[in-house]
Amino acid sequence: MTGSFDHLLEEVRKVFVDSDALREFCELPVDLTPQPVKPYYIPAATLFENDNDLFSNGFSALRDTVVATSGDAHWRETYSG
Repeated sequence: MTGSFDHLLEEVRKVFVDSDALREFCELPVDLTPQPVKPYYIPAATLFENDNDLFSNGFSALRDTVVATSGDAHWRETYSG
C-alpha cells in the first residue's frame, strides 16, 4: 500500500489493538495485498467528508484518517441506476 492507505491501515490496526470488542469479533487480516487504486470521486464523498455528525471519542483518529483518505479512494455508486 502507499501513502494515505498505509496511514489508514496503521490507524485500523491501532483501533484493533485498543479494542477488546473488535478483537473478540474477528481477527484483523495480516495477509493484505496492496493493489493500485485509481481514485474515483462521487458527490456522496463530499457529503461524507463534510458530515459534522461523524464524531466519536473512541475512534476520532480513525475517523479523521478515513476522511483524509477519501480523496484517494475509489468510491462505488452502490445505489445508482
